[in-house]
This record gives sequence, structure tokens and C-alpha cells, in this order.
Amino acid sequence: MRLFLAFPELTDRVEAFIYSELGLKEFKGVPVLDPAEAEWAAVADSELYYITGSRTPQSSRDVEEKLRAFGQPKERLHPAAQLLYEYLSLWEPVAYRPRSVRVEASTLCQLNCAGCYMRLDHSGTTGRGNLSFAAFRKLLDENPGIRAVELSNSGEVFLNPQLHEILQLAYERGIMITLINGVNFNDVPDRVLEDLVRCRVETVWVSIDGATQKTYGEYRRNGSLEKVLNNIRKLNVLKERYHTDRPELVWKYVIMQHNQDEVGQAAEMAEALGMKRSYTLDWRGGVTAKDPETLYRITGLQCFNVDEYLAEEQHRFNSDFYCGQMIIDPQINWDGRLLGCCTVYRSDWKTNVFETPLEEIYNNSHYRAAVLALLSGEDRYSFEGPCGTCEVYRANVRQLHYRLQL
Repeated sequence: MRLFLAFPELTDRVEAFIYSELGLKEFKGVPVLDPAEAEWAAVADSELYYITGSRTPQSSRDVEEKLRAFGQPKERLHPAAQLLYEYLSLWEPVAYRPRSVRVEASTLCQLNCAGCYMRLDHSGTTGRGNLSFAAFRKLLDENPGIRAVELSNSGEVFLNPQLHEILQLAYERGIMITLINGVNFNDVPDRVLEDLVRCRVETVWVSIDGATQKTYGEYRRNGSLEKVLNNIRKLNVLKERYHTDRPELVWKYVIMQHNQDEVGQAAEMAEALGMKRSYTLDWRGGVTAKDPETLYRITGLQCFNVDEYLAEEQHRFNSDFYCGQMIIDPQINWDGRLLGCCTVYRSDWKTNVFETPLEEIYNNSHYRAAVLALLSGEDRYSFEGPCGTCEVYRANVRQLHYRLQL
């Protein structure tokens, strides 16, 4: 439902929601019908728009098959992105109230990871700096609809000297904080470790690409595996003291050529520490699986090389996740510049969220044109912005891939 929360006027175009996961009876005054119990005759003359989203395991194909099982013809089924496209293509001012945003807490980092685009390209144009407490407070003040903030991205969030104040303000205002893009967790002040628990941070994904210092340090150069593990242990003690299961801890493991042999050992260590696991691919490519069956059994991944993934799936790994951010939860640089998505670091949208409300920015013709091209698969929209030179974005426009994932 995040789409209808971000664009509240979309609800005016809906007769009823057919949705079974949240157990809702209504949403913004519109009835919510369970597909197993819905009186389909009541919407017999209506078009059906479905949402899959990046946070559900269902694909658009799965959703369509389920709806067709209830006797709904394929020609009536459309992705919700089409509804959003029809709304935005009117080129009238729209109400935009994003429930979540992504804000870079710090572009600084004490490590020198072998494949880090920020270190390889001298931080691009994002610059080196930290999100200030004053700027964070202003962002929340001027965009009161925000209820969730992702704070990690291209740097190490725990190097922000005002993180204590930022987490405290988020807690006081009931803002959910996540650190999903990843943290290296090498250097975390004790006060901030306690803040993670006391301020009810939702989840922390820790980047640990090995089970031994030798393997871990080959990619996470200047990093200490023992320091990371000690911080995790201290955090677990604090969670016990506060009688809470938050933050949820996730061991984030990038599958690379040199660390495949330690995937199993790392999985056992994660379980012992009470951590969930997440696996991703090395964006640099060049990975050949030594034992594909074992890797699949442990990671659940069916492909271990980004180039092979592209050839098999016809879209880049995680490409739907990246492009969707500019619609649902836009990425903001530490100094307020709007980036759009978390992969942008060499340019921006030439506007500052700390100076201009997000709703006003979304009504900017260039930004909206980029969204319309993404939703429609039509390359006829002209705009100036980071998406214009992005291979992932262009591929999604050409292949209509993202349109089926919103």
C-alpha cells in the first residue's frame, strides 16, 4: 500500500482494494476485500490494478495467476504502475507524501573496500560529509508524512558525530529507522550501540564477507572482523538488557571469488549470533561458482555472477529495487541534494530537499518526466537528471521491467 500512501489522491481512483495480507477492512475510506471472500460481481465492470512491490515475494505473474483463478480475465489485469502513470501523465500538480525516504548519514568511511565505487571515484560528486542534526530535524518538520528513514548508503553511518541526536529525535517522533544498505560496524561508540536498542532501530544489516580475518580483510581492507563481532555481541547483550528483539540483525554477505569457501562457516556464525542472513552478488562480476549446489543450498541464490544473471533474467540484479526508490522512497544526500536512488553518486537533480519540500520537487517537470518514462516504457520523455545516463534505468525503460514490479 506504500504507493497509495505516497500518492494519496490515487485512492480517489479506486473503487475497492482486493488485498489479503494486512487484514484491513478499509484503507482511506475505501473498502478492502479479501480475494478469497470478495464478491467479484461487485467489481465486474472495473479494471483491476495489482501491486507486487519489492518487499513481497510475489511476482506480477504470481499475482495475475491468483486473480485469474478467481475468474478474472487477463485483459482486466494491470500493474498498479499503470494507474500511477495515468495519474501523473495529466501533468497536473500532484499531492506527494512519501512515507519513507533514504538519507545519507555519512559519506565518510574508515575502510578501503576493494570494489567501493565511492573510494575508487573519490566520492563522485556527493562530497565527503555528514548529515547534521539540524538538517534532519528540518526534513521531518517540512515533510510531516515521513514515517520511516533509511540512514545507510555510500559511507559508514556510525562515523556521523551527531548520530546520537538523530536517533533520539527519530525515536521521539515515532520514525522507524533502518540501516539496510549496510554498515561495516567496525567502530561504534558505546552510547550509539545503546541508542540502536533504546531508540528501537528496526534493523541493521552488517556487511561481513568472510568467516576469518584473512578472507574478510581481502575485500574489507582496513577492517577488523573481531571488532565487528565484538560489537555485535555487545549489541546482543544490550538487547537482552532491554528485553527487546530490536534491532533485527542481518549478516550481509557479498558472494565473491575469494570467499565462497567460507559461506557455510559464516552462516553458522550468523546463527550463533542470532542474525538473519542476506546474500548478494559482486557488482564487478568475474565470479565462477566452485560448488554451485552447496552455494544454492546455503544462500538460496540460483546465479552467482551478475553477468550470468543479466543473461538469464534479462535485467540487472536488483534493478527493480533501485529504480523504484525515486517513486516510493527517494535517496537524499547528506547535504540535502536529491539523488533519486541509492546508486547515484556522480550527479543529482539540482534541487535540495532541505530547502524545498519533496512535494514541490516531485512536481518538477524533469523529475516527473523521468518517472513517467520509467512507468510507461516510453523513451519519448526528455529531462535533465541522473537517470539520463544510467544504464540500469535505460534498460528498465526499454524492457518495461520495472513497470511490472511496483
